[in-house]
Amino acid sequence: MGQSQGSGAPPAPHSDGGDGGGRPGPPPGASPLERGLHAVVDAFYGYATVPAPGRAPSLSPGAFQRLLHRELSRQLTDTGASEAVAAVFALLDANGDRRISFDEYWQLVAWICQVIRHRRYGEAPAAATAIAATAATAAATIAAAATDTAALARPGDGE
Repeated sequence: MGQSQGSGAPPAPHSDGGDGGGRPGPPPGASPLERGLHAVVDAFYGYATVPAPGRAPSLSPGAFQRLLHRELSRQLTDTGASEAVAAVFALLDANGDRRISFDEYWQLVAWICQVIRHRRYGEAPAAATAIAATAATAAATIAAAATDTAALARPGDGE
C-alpha cells in the first residue's frame, strides 16, 4: 500500500453547498483548491467518531480502513488488505492511542500529495520526516492564525 495509482475525478460538490449535515461547505464560487480542501476535511469527519466525552473525533482502525477503501482506493493499493492498512495505521498513530486524529490523518494527506507530485511533475517526494516537520510548522501557524477568527472570515484580503 502507499503507491498512488493516479487521480480519479474530484468529488461532486454537495448540492446544498455544505456537507449535508448542516455545516457550511465551500463558499459560492470557491476555487477547485478550496473545494478540495473542504473535501479532505469532510472525508475525515464523515468517518470519524467521538471515542469518549470530551475527546476530539477520530478514526478507529475499522473506520480508517473504510475511509481508505471507499475514498482512496484509486490512490492507494491494497486498501482492502487488513495487514497493509494496519501498517499504515501504525505509522500514522503517532501517540499510540489506536485512533487516528485529524492531525495524524493530515500526514496521510501530505504523503499522498507528495506521491501525486512525484508522479505528475517528476519531482522526488520529500522524506517522511521532512513532511512531518513541515506539516507541524504549518499546523502551528494555522492554529495561531485561527485565534483571529475575524481575519479568517475576510476572504479576499491581501489581494
